[in-house]
Order: sequence, then structure tokens, then C-alpha cells
Amino acid sequence: MTNSAARPTPIPNGAASFAVDCATAIGGLRLWDKVVPLDIKTSEIEACFLADPALPGVIVNAGDKPIGLLSRRSLLAAISQPFGREVFIKRPVREMIKSIDTAPLALPASTPIATALKQAMSRLDASRFEPLLVHDGNFVGLLDVPELLTAQATLLEATLKSKDALISEIERTSGELRVTLEAQARLTALLSAAREVAQHEATHDALTGLPNRKLFLQILDSTIAGQFAGELQHCAVLFIDLDRFKLVNDSLGHAAGNDLLTEVAARLGQIVRRPATMMAGTAIPRPADTVARLSGDEFAVLLVNNQQPGAETAIAQRLLADLARPFKVQGVTVHISASVGILAPISDYDSTEAILRDADIAMYQAKRQGKARAVTFEPAMREQVEQRLHIENSLREAILREDFILHYQPIVDLHSAEIFGAEALVRWQHPTALVYPEHFIGLAEETGLSVPLGNWVFRKVCEAALAVHDGLAPRTLQFSINLSPVQFSQDGLCDTLSEMLSLSGLDPGLLTLEISERSTMTDPERTLTTLKKLKSIGFKLAMDEFGAGFSSLGYLHRFPIDILKIDRSFIADLRTSEDAIKILGAIHALAKSLDIEVIADGVETAFQRDRLLKLGCRFAQGSYFGQAMPQVEMAAMLQTAEGV
Repeated sequence: MTNSAARPTPIPNGAASFAVDCATAIGGLRLWDKVVPLDIKTSEIEACFLADPALPGVIVNAGDKPIGLLSRRSLLAAISQPFGREVFIKRPVREMIKSIDTAPLALPASTPIATALKQAMSRLDASRFEPLLVHDGNFVGLLDVPELLTAQATLLEATLKSKDALISEIERTSGELRVTLEAQARLTALLSAAREVAQHEATHDALTGLPNRKLFLQILDSTIAGQFAGELQHCAVLFIDLDRFKLVNDSLGHAAGNDLLTEVAARLGQIVRRPATMMAGTAIPRPADTVARLSGDEFAVLLVNNQQPGAETAIAQRLLADLARPFKVQGVTVHISASVGILAPISDYDSTEAILRDADIAMYQAKRQGKARAVTFEPAMREQVEQRLHIENSLREAILREDFILHYQPIVDLHSAEIFGAEALVRWQHPTALVYPEHFIGLAEETGLSVPLGNWVFRKVCEAALAVHDGLAPRTLQFSINLSPVQFSQDGLCDTLSEMLSLSGLDPGLLTLEISERSTMTDPERTLTTLKKLKSIGFKLAMDEFGAGFSSLGYLHRFPIDILKIDRSFIADLRTSEDAIKILGAIHALAKSLDIEVIADGVETAFQRDRLLKLGCRFAQGSYFGQAMPQVEMAAMLQTAEGV
């Protein structure tokens, strides 16, 4: 925004006066010359009006050319309309073009006062008191009509000879001034109301009407101060996150999701509803039991002066029970739950963000423990989060540096005792020790790092398969690669694997892609499409961890699966559970009827091997046949078996 003068500019005597004989009378009139670009935010213009209550308007420029006048009155009228402030205040002034007077009353600086006032008064009521544009060939400034009225009254007092005429003219002028003052009073009232609305919008959630994160932190900050002063005791914070809310949004739409959030806010308010009073001289409520919406489906509760030990836990359980009751959203019955993190007491904290951080940590602990529960924060949880973050950062760096190695576990033909294939298992070569997948694969899945890691594994297995087969020809060995759930769900999975396979030159028939039963049942129809594409490339497909709890029997005959890998839990129970034997027999019979091979995973004893042979199972892997080993050792084992 440009402004050549910080304060209103008096019209100089002489050329800039309205008439030579009136120069003395109007020499003290003020001109405003604030000029703003067309792309300035409306909020900045409002700030100018708030900073200078006498400023009547601003000139709007497009480039260096004035295009019109935006008056104080027009701006307030626009933003005071229903939803006007939401529409305009954060947008460029060009979007208020209808409120800009592109043809303002423009008068030469030599225009007599009476003539200028007459032209102003002859305008429509809506624009009668709009500022006048004054020029002397070039733009000089804006003149407020009330200023002009004042100048006319002064001029009349000095020139009118007749007392009656003078009184009559003054009365007329006073009446017009009174109208102006009344209009100004109305505008002031509207401005005050607009400020109150703006204050409320800045501190409350537009959807639920609850305090937002900003106001909650202000109240929390006051609570901390009250505790230090000894005025408040036994304060606690609950951090609430809705479980399965995304499912409602995705299935019923965002409008239904918004309705659900509103209903949740109402239920929380029924449980935590101690009336708040404002702190003196501020718009911040005094510390009291408060419900706030922080963002999305996250809410927070502040509990103040809870005298009974464990009161916050009891309230958290009430919240859980109330949110577990069904909701009616757009005619559909919806069931959700919530995970709650409890932080109590908060007397040891001096930072609002630290309070929310630790309450949030406790909430995520509740999620990891199965959701629909409340967990109280303990310092060890923060240490776990910090350690987890450290591991994640180290894992990201390790992927960039390719600090991994593949070990291969033999898959054996039980009938011939020959090695049929090998499963590739990744190890992290951490500077301190070799880290096994159970310590980092879960984190890689959560952070999406399993995708670049899985692509690295695929490339390295292709290289290993080519190297091993060079020493085995004409015999072949089947290499198995695990696809993580996140990697399997990637839209470009088939294209990515096909491209890497093409670059390697390996026959796709030598690779078996293992997908867990859990992964296949997340979206069965999408799984079917992906499996068909992978099959068309030439890969063999195995369903891993079959029977672990995710029933895919209804789709098994539709999935183009070549191999079922029986979950190791069934193998472990072979000696002690007749049911395990019956289940294995049934799985083998089912697979045989569908022309699918079976591999038993986790074979550790000769007893288990013999049992599997009796059941007709042909392939197996596990520590009994050999631990996972580096590629060099695997190649040596194969050469020994071949008598090389």
C-alpha cells in the first residue's frame, strides 16, 4: 500500500483551493491520499480504517492508474452482510469490485465550496456522503463531505449578512451534519459488531462452535499461571481422537463427517460443561472445564480443580461410553469409538505445547493398544517416541545409503530333500549390529519406507538370481520376495516391478512374489486386479501367512495364486494339537483341489517334517533345513548339493 503522507494533507492556498476568494476559508481543509493496489488483501484496508477513524476512503490503483474509490462505508457494508466477512476479508480487494466506486464524484480543485457541496448533495442517498475526488489535472486527494459541510458553514458565517438567512442556513447545514453523525454512529456500531464477530471467529471452530486450538492454548496458558500462583489445583488434559472417522468420511461423504463431528462435540459438551467467565480486560475465558476442537477429528478437554483422585480417568471412561453409543448421521446409523490420552497432573509443565505433546503421545499409545480406550501418560512413553523417531531417521538414512543385506532361507522339497527355492529376507547393517526385520519392518510400514526398501530388495534379488543361476545351469532355483502391505497397495506397483525386471534381464518365472493373506483382504476386488496384472507379467504368486486370521477362502478360487504358505503357528502346534493336524490336512486338500502348491513355513524339528510328509505336504522351509544365510553361503550350499 502506498501513502505519500502519514497524516491528512491540508489543501494549500492558491491553485489547490476551490475558489480564490475562498482560499482563506478553506485553507485548513484536509485531504487524504492513501492509494492501494488492486491485489491488496481486504484485511489490510480494514486495518487502515481501524488505525485512522477519520480516513474516509482509499484510492484503488491497477498498476499506476487509479480505477476507483473504496470508501469506509462501502467496505463496512460489504463485510457486515451475512458471511460477508468470510467471503471478502482474506481475499484481494479486486474481488470487492462491486463495492468500488469506479466513477466517483471528481471535482477540480478550483470548484467553489458551494458548488462542490451542491453536487455532493444531489447524488443518491447511498453515495451522498461518499468522499469526493479532488484534482488539479492530476490526482490531489480525497475530501470527506462532512469536512466540506464544515467549511461551508464557516464560509456562510463569514459572508452571509442577514441574521435570519444565516440562522436558516446554519440550521439546514446542522441538519445535514446531524444526519452524517447519525450515519457515522451506525457505522461505528457495525464496526464494533464486526470486531466481536471477528474475535469469535478467530478463537472458535466454525463447524462445532467449540473453542479452537488457539483459544484452548490461551486458556491452558492461564491455567498454568493459575497453578504456579496456587489458585488452581488438580488440573488434567484429555486428548481425544476418533477411531474409524475416516471410514465415515470416505463412505458417507464429508457432509456426513461434518454432521458427525458436530454431534460428537455436543456429547462432549454434555459431559464437560462448567460455564466459563471472561478474564477481566480480555476475551479469554477464565480457566474452567473446557472442550475444544483442535483439528480434524481431534478434540481436547481441560479439567480444572478435580478434587477426587482419578477423576480424570472416570471422566475419560464416561466420554468413551458416550461416544460408543450409535450416532444417526443423515439417516444412517454410525458406530465409532475414541482413543483418549490422559495427562494428569499438569502442574509440572510450563509449556502448553509440551502438555498437548504428552497427552497426544498417550492417545497414540491407546491406539496402539487396540483403540477404544484411555491411557494415562507415563514419561517412558515419551522416551519410546523419541527412540522411535531416532530409529526412523536412521532408517531413512540407511535406505539412502543402501545399508542393507539380503539373507536367503532354503525352501526344500520334502520328497527329494533337494533345495527347491529360497526366500529373500532383508537385514539392516546398522553400525552397532545386524538388525533383523522384526525390529524395523513395522516402522518402515507405518512411515511408507517399506516401498523404497521393497524396491531395493527386488533389484538385489534379481541380481542374486542371475548370479546363482550362472553356476546352476541348467537347473533353476525359485526365489521368493515378500511384498509389504503398503508396497502391494501402490497404484504403480506392477509398472515399477516390470521396469526393474526388464532392466535386470531375469526370467519372471524364477521369482515368486509373496503377499500376506491380510494384504489381499484389505480390498479383495482391487487385489484381484493387481494379482492378475502380476500374473500376466510372468511372476509366480504366493499367499503368505495363510490361515493366520484373515479369511480369504471366499476369494481363493478367484485369486490366481500358485502357492499357499501355511502360517508357522500351525506348524508349531503339530505335536500338541490334533486340531492343527486336521486344519493342515484340510488346507492341503483344499489347495490340491485348486491345483495350488503348499509350503509349510517354520519347520524346526524332524517330527514336524515327518508329520508334514504324512499329510502329503511337498515343500517346507525353516531352521530345520537351514537358517537364512548370505548369498555366498547359499551358492556354496547349492554347489555342494549339486556335487560341484
